[in-house]
Amino acid sequence: VCVLCVCLELIDYLTDQATPLLSRFLSYIYPKAVPPPLLPKLLALAQQSMKVLDLDIMVIFDASACVGDHTISDDTNLTPSVMQAYFQTMPGTVGFLNGYGPSFSFAQSPAAPTGAANRSLVSYDYYLDPSRSAAQAAADLLLLSQLNSQRPYFLPVHVREFSTVSRVEDILALLPANFQLLPVDAFVTLLNRFPNFAPRTGNQPL
Repeated sequence: VCVLCVCLELIDYLTDQATPLLSRFLSYIYPKAVPPPLLPKLLALAQQSMKVLDLDIMVIFDASACVGDHTISDDTNLTPSVMQAYFQTMPGTVGFLNGYGPSFSFAQSPAAPTGAANRSLVSYDYYLDPSRSAAQAAADLLLLSQLNSQRPYFLPVHVREFSTVSRVEDILALLPANFQLLPVDAFVTLLNRFPNFAPRTGNQPL
């Protein structure tokens, strides 16, 4: 089980000390709320900034149809057209992570030229809620691994600012040896090599 823990609050930390270019990259948009003709132009700007910063993985968050504070509910899924806009407009981005709470949008890039690597868009499978103890969170992750029995199972986890590094370490220490925490570049490389997810958004297959 390949675990990735992502803390979007690093964005807030970096934005406070950012240059104008870095601020432009770190600002996120709700892509479903952007008029379709404008979205490719905004994503092209993001791709340009990422190239300058030597970054090749994008985190997407769309709460335009959501409610809630520490626990997000309602629709965090992306539409097929939005997902394709990311793939088509950001060719230098090797992987995309979507969601805030758990989300259900998964896709691969359209057919690429011979020899080109796959590119994947996957959603967070788990949101580390402040009300869950370390033992409860570890049990949740173990259950997810049992429900998703095909290996490798890629398990992106969203970690918020109310969780400390030590809290995450406590959770990981309770997991069996077949769980491995990966840096994001290794996670995406393996995901692109073994894309064993069903392309879909919500309950609708792509």
